[in-house]
Amino acid sequence: MSTQCAPLCHSTSTLIGTSLCGRRPSPARPNGKFCSDAHRQAAYRSSPAAKAQLDLRSAARFKRRRRHQAMKAAYKTFVPQTGLYSGPDNGLVPRTLPEDLTPYLSGDLRVTAEDIQAATRRRLERENK
Repeated sequence: MSTQCAPLCHSTSTLIGTSLCGRRPSPARPNGKFCSDAHRQAAYRSSPAAKAQLDLRSAARFKRRRRHQAMKAAYKTFVPQTGLYSGPDNGLVPRTLPEDLTPYLSGDLRVTAEDIQAATRRRLERENK
């Protein structure tokens, strides 16, 4: 966010011809709430909606990673005599994870509310460190 465009309270938007930050809106958006795209993006990133979207995507990546690990270790077992987790690798599982999160966001592997709560908890723990 630029130093010239500091956010003010929402009451400044009632002034005719000014944006939420108190500056003139960009010519591309004469009726806009923000003076620039950068300021609009910065406001969105700090909003609860953006944090909820981050938590949803984080939960989807976490679920995809866990599923991939489970598929890779399908034929492995814990051997009590040696104390090792060993066995053959599942050669049918690709080495890298697929980039597409669609099955985890809207498909059969959909992220549940519990997954999102866990992702929110992990994000808050990272922020508090």
